[in-house]
Amino acid sequence: MATEMTYEDLEYYQNLKVPIVLLDGAFELACMDSVTIDNENSVFNAVSYAYKKGHRHIGYLKGGVFIQNFGHRFDGFMKGIREYQLEEYRHPVISLPCNIEGAYKKMKELLREDKDFVMPTLFLADLDYIALGAMQALKEEGYRIPEDISVIGYDDVAACEVFEPPLTTVRVNRKDIGRLAMNRLLEKMSEKGDYYTSTQISSDLIERESVKDINE
Repeated sequence: MATEMTYEDLEYYQNLKVPIVLLDGAFELACMDSVTIDNENSVFNAVSYAYKKGHRHIGYLKGGVFIQNFGHRFDGFMKGIREYQLEEYRHPVISLPCNIEGAYKKMKELLREDKDFVMPTLFLADLDYIALGAMQALKEEGYRIPEDISVIGYDDVAACEVFEPPLTTVRVNRKDIGRLAMNRLLEKMSEKGDYYTSTQISSDLIERESVKDINE
């Protein structure tokens, strides 16, 4: 499981003489098999969805720790900004803790202390937990969701459906990731060969009630 793995961690596994497939993480400079989420295009598609809903001022809620997945997701965000020529609009980027309570407290602090902050019409988040914490802070500070501000998360955790309003989010196809990683591992155990594969799994945008169509 390579979600939070670093290059330093990777060196240990590279020295093992056993078949290895990295799951939910890949390294451009390492020739190792991997099965990951297509993080960049997942967020790019979310930007595209927001654009079609009329949003131009799109902000980003970044995870406060760096992992490769977050970096690729932000690349997808910037790809969407360039693709739809939105450089002239506001795109505030806010770093928040990766849990609901931490994101809530940090977002509440920002909203209360930064009186000059100009709210976008929509926020994309690295994680659902970040989105949900930020949403609670926004609501307590008088913002209506989605009437005043729309939000899109990432992961489709169970809380997305029961939160008010239910959160529009990117759903990761976890079973497919596990199945393909296991199939590749079995191939490596039974076959010889110097090649390696890097597989990316698509995701689905789950539309709920946290995004407003502002085209009208």
